[in-house]
Amino acid sequence: MNGLKMFAVVGLALFSTAAWGQVDSVWIQTYRSEGRPKPCSILQTPDNGFALAGTAVDSFFLLKVDVNGDSLWWKSYRHLAGNYCQRMISTNDGGFALAGYIRSDRWDDYFLVKVDENGDTLWSRVYGQGEGDSEKCNAFIQTADGGFALLGWYNTYNVNVYRRWLLITDVNGDSLWSKIYDPSIDASSDLVQTEDGGFLLVGNSQAVKTNETGEIEWTHDFGNEFDCHRVIESMDGYAIAGRNRSYETFLTILNANGEVQWFNSYPYLNHNFKCSVTETDDGGFLLASSHGVRFVRTTREGDSLWTARYIGGEMTAWSCITAIPGDGFAIGGAVYNPRNGAFILRTPDRPFNIVISEDSLGVEPFNNLTPSTLFLAPAYPNPFNSTTRIEFGLSKPAPTRLQIFDPLGRRVADLMPPGTTALQEGKHSVVWNATGVPAGEYLIRLQTGEETGTAKVQIVK
Repeated sequence: MNGLKMFAVVGLALFSTAAWGQVDSVWIQTYRSEGRPKPCSILQTPDNGFALAGTAVDSFFLLKVDVNGDSLWWKSYRHLAGNYCQRMISTNDGGFALAGYIRSDRWDDYFLVKVDENGDTLWSRVYGQGEGDSEKCNAFIQTADGGFALLGWYNTYNVNVYRRWLLITDVNGDSLWSKIYDPSIDASSDLVQTEDGGFLLVGNSQAVKTNETGEIEWTHDFGNEFDCHRVIESMDGYAIAGRNRSYETFLTILNANGEVQWFNSYPYLNHNFKCSVTETDDGGFLLASSHGVRFVRTTREGDSLWTARYIGGEMTAWSCITAIPGDGFAIGGAVYNPRNGAFILRTPDRPFNIVISEDSLGVEPFNNLTPSTLFLAPAYPNPFNSTTRIEFGLSKPAPTRLQIFDPLGRRVADLMPPGTTALQEGKHSVVWNATGVPAGEYLIRLQTGEETGTAKVQIVK
């Protein structure tokens, strides 16, 4: 626990999941705070540990933990009175950058902090239009040339007209240029840099594509009933997550021309705050609401695979997520009852529940759960050479058939042929020995009569 300042571990749950392939354990650690922390970003570090950032006691905070979740150090950063961290990223020099805004009595300003791999400050910058004006930074990225792009809104004091403000800096945080958009442009929640050096901005009902100097090339309007929160670059285009006016989460893919490839909504991921999204190894997604800590794992086409939630406790909030290549997820959040603190959950790509009791925080892994619907996990390993494990869960007893098909639709394996005894509800696991099967991509099909699940697997020789 060396270097721990405001946080201390107050709860730890460890469960073996070795039988389920991807990682040997699930763990959750909580880090006590003097105030109510609001984590905004989590990422995996080169040493396989994690960095968690957010706001606590009117300061930016950055927490570094090792591969087991034990704290290595905690740093805080502030300027003037109120400091609100909106995003943390890793930078191409091995360090980190944090951005958000600072608040005085009458105005807000963008605030950007650059730190090294140990969390020590290298420089910080404040950006504003002038005294009496308010500028709130919601998101930022590191650009291809090593500089930074910050996105938010700008408003003149006592004038209720909000304009979106894109600010570009060099590698040292010095401003290069900025663009203030007409009020009809409403995208200020998140951004990515596009392959042509331009930017895709999202927010409220819009996705806006600009060139490398911030000039608008096209705008996609989702309609007033939608509110876009996050955008990431995915295997199939730009994945945009948000909510509708019924507070249901939605996920959609836009191509490079702003055309919708598919659109799905998730009524069970109901929330009134921001959501987070990360892409998985198989091209699917994990979505999380930032209040109430609820999750949904989807396929590459946006169909739901499984959901997760928290159980007990008065409130959990401010959830952020990151995918660990080939190894599941890391989830950061906060719990406000029974005591204030941030938490980090390390879990494989399987359903789970976060469990809050009177004096601790735990996790209930998939081994102990009965899925609410049919669940077919990604095969592991995948790709593979000779054998792979196929894991699935049933919500109720049912005759089950598990088959493998080639790209032409020909059946190459019948792992559970017709007449197989009905399986009980809960988790199940089957090993496919593909010795002698040619290299290539194959389709796994799981069927229980009323429900069907599919997943792709690849053989390499």
